[in-house]
Amino acid sequence: MRRGAIAAIVIVLAAQGCGGEETEDRSSAPSTENAGSYPEDDPARSPACRAVSQSRVERAIADAGGPTAPLERSANDSLDLSVCEYRETRGPELYVSVTLDTAPKAPLRYYNLIAEARQRATFESIPDATRPVGVRGVGNDHAHGGVGAYWTRYRSQLTAIDDRTLVKIGFHVPGAGDAASRAAAAALARVVFAQK
Repeated sequence: MRRGAIAAIVIVLAAQGCGGEETEDRSSAPSTENAGSYPEDDPARSPACRAVSQSRVERAIADAGGPTAPLERSANDSLDLSVCEYRETRGPELYVSVTLDTAPKAPLRYYNLIAEARQRATFESIPDATRPVGVRGVGNDHAHGGVGAYWTRYRSQLTAIDDRTLVKIGFHVPGAGDAASRAAAAALARVVFAQK
């Protein structure tokens, strides 16, 4: 009987707690007014944007023979990944990106990226433009594969590694040839590694 009385009291108290209308204080609830706009996406605070200044990107574009056009800078950051993008304000053609990947096992991901790109180019009979080409003197040349950076022409992208950071530089600049784009991307990656 005693257990039954205690159970009845617990049920009555629980029912009282569940009933009635309560007003919720929303003054401390997070605002959804600026949903999707995070302070981490502020270019001034982005690690990738701080690693290479806008003036340095503009100089690389000019050195590669690209147009001198006003650029718009934006950032997209998460815990271990930081991306800074520079685009021409007049159109979509010019695009330079700096990506810093500092997640654990970056050297392993670098090796896998390059190995998969080489396998794809070898086994799928696709054009030479897809084959990654080694670029020495940029990242850690003692990394897996024997070279610290690779350029992939069809992507216009340099992928480089130092001891713990994977860096990708996308360099899509109208008027810049392949060799000039590769040299400009390598120069930007060197700037990133010099900051570390």
